[in-house]
Amino acid sequence: MSNFIRRLIIPSSLWNNAYGELATGRQQIAWGYVQRSFHDHFCDLIVRHMRFGETPPSGRKLSAMDDWLLLDNPSSTGESTVRHRIEQSELCSGQWMVYLQTGLGDDHSGWIGLIAGGDQLVPLDEVRLVGPRMPVFSRAENAPPINDEPARWSRQVGALGENVFRRVHESSVLLIGAGRLGGLMGESLVRSGVQKLIVTDPDEIESHNLDATFGTRESDLGRFKTVRLVEHLNEIRPDAHLVGLTRTADDPLVLEKAKCVDLLVSCVDNPDAREQASRIAARLVKPHLDLGTIVRHRVSPQPDDLGGDVSENESPLSFDLEYDRDLGADVRLLLPGCCVRCVSAVDVSSMTSDSTLTTPQASDIELTPDWQRGGRTGSLVSLNSMAVGVAMQMWFDFLAGRINGPFWHRLRWEQGVGIQSVAQRVHSPGKCEICET
Repeated sequence: MSNFIRRLIIPSSLWNNAYGELATGRQQIAWGYVQRSFHDHFCDLIVRHMRFGETPPSGRKLSAMDDWLLLDNPSSTGESTVRHRIEQSELCSGQWMVYLQTGLGDDHSGWIGLIAGGDQLVPLDEVRLVGPRMPVFSRAENAPPINDEPARWSRQVGALGENVFRRVHESSVLLIGAGRLGGLMGESLVRSGVQKLIVTDPDEIESHNLDATFGTRESDLGRFKTVRLVEHLNEIRPDAHLVGLTRTADDPLVLEKAKCVDLLVSCVDNPDAREQASRIAARLVKPHLDLGTIVRHRVSPQPDDLGGDVSENESPLSFDLEYDRDLGADVRLLLPGCCVRCVSAVDVSSMTSDSTLTTPQASDIELTPDWQRGGRTGSLVSLNSMAVGVAMQMWFDFLAGRINGPFWHRLRWEQGVGIQSVAQRVHSPGKCEICET
C-alpha cells in the first residue's frame, strides 16, 4: 500500500450531499463501501454510494473482504478523534478503512485523510471528485508548471483561463474509436493541451477512410487506424504521452488502461461499442463524453407525385433530390449515475421545455440516436467538425463548473435553412442495469 499513490475517487454529487449533511450537523458520519483498483503506480479507492448514521460501521459486522470510507463531521477534530475512529472500526484481517475529515482550519479548506489496514496507517494522497471542475485535493503544496513553452499555449490560456487550461493539460483521456470522428476528436484533444491520450480501435484503414480520417494517406491502407493516428498526433505534440491500442472496447487491456484516465470519450458507430464504453465509465466512475453523427437519405417526393408533365430535361424542384439528406449529431456528457442507456429512455418533451435552447421543429428531432437504427449513407467532415467542436466546449464548460450534471446537445442541419440546436440537462429515469453495476 505504501508504494502507491493513494487516491479516493467519489462522484461529486455524493460528496456534496454528504458534506452538506455533516457540515450542517444533520448527520454525524457518512460512510460507503470502497472498491480498490490498482494500476500503474496508483491505488484508486472508488466510492459509489454513501449512507449516514451516528456511529461508524464495525469491520466485524461487515464481510471480511469489505473496505469502506468514513467521512467524519468537520466539528470533530484532533489526533485523538482520528485514533478513536480507527479503534472503533475493529478492522478484520484484509480490510481497509479510509478515514477522511474535511472543512478544517480557519478557511475550512484543510483535510485529514488516512488509510488503515492490517498493521499499517498511511496517508491518503489525493481526493478526486468526479463532477463539475473535476476538483482534486492533494497533499502536494505546489502545482507543477504547465510547461516550459508558455507562448505555445497563450491563446488557449487566454480563452479558457489558467485554472481551466491547467485541468485540460493535466487530464488523461481514453478515446474509443479512431475513425473519421475519433481522429478529429483526438487531434482536438491534443491541440487543446491534453498531455496524456490513449486511443483504441481494432479496425484497419480502408480506402473509404482516406477522404475524412485525419492524418491518413494512401500508403497507410491496411495499417491500424490507431497506429497511424498516434504517429500523426506525435508530429503535432511530441511532448505528449500518446498510446495506441488495437483492441475492442470490451478488451480487458482497455479496461485496465481506463483505470488511470480522467475522461472517457467514445466516437463509435455501433451500439454495442457505445454501451461497452458506458459500462467502463460506470464501473470506474468516470465522466463519459459520447459523440455520434448521421447522414441518411430522407424520404423525398418523386416526380410522379408532384403532378403535371415532367420531361426528362425538366424538374419542378429547385433543388437536387439526390442531395436530400438528414444530417445530425448527438453529443452527450454523462456522469456517474446516468449512462447512454438511461438517456435513450428520456422523453422527447424534456428537451423542448422553456429552459431548452429550442428552434422551430425542435420537437420533431427524434431522441433515439439515429446510428442505432441503421440507414447510414455517408459521413461528412463538416458535420463531424461541428460535433467535435460542441463536445470540446461542453468539456471545457464542465471543467469550469458551468455544466453541473449530465448534458445532451443535439444538432441537426436543415438543408436550405441552417442549423437546429437543442441542448438540455438530462436525468436518469430510474434504476439502470449499467449504472448499478
